[in-house]
Amino acid sequence: MICGLYLRGSRAIGIEIDSEEYSSDWDYICILDTSAVINSVLVKLHEIDIILMDKRTAYMLLNSNDIPMVECFYLPESCILINQMKRPPVDLASLKKSLVYHLKKVDEKVDYYSEEFFKEHMHPKRNYFQNK
Repeated sequence: MICGLYLRGSRAIGIEIDSEEYSSDWDYICILDTSAVINSVLVKLHEIDIILMDKRTAYMLLNSNDIPMVECFYLPESCILINQMKRPPVDLASLKKSLVYHLKKVDEKVDYYSEEFFKEHMHPKRNYFQNK
């Protein structure tokens, strides 16, 4: 049984790209209420990426302040498709350390994008570089 299904990634935060040249994929986290151990398995089907995990793994990630997992509880309601999970209390000091670590990893992954790519392809309603 599915006890959590969350839309994640660019579509959840409103920066998806849908053009003739490129279309953002659909990213989901799916938490299963099962006795089987499923430690974050990525399933890809065309333009859909689903991270499957069991409830025990999800709570372990939540308790360790795994940022993508914590974010699931703060998404817009339209991105929370199923939620039968209980959010554990948040340790803000630990969460801050996790966030700093996660942001460094994200920066490393997106360094190869140029400002021109973003201006040409990102969501037209947002001006990402207005403060530069």
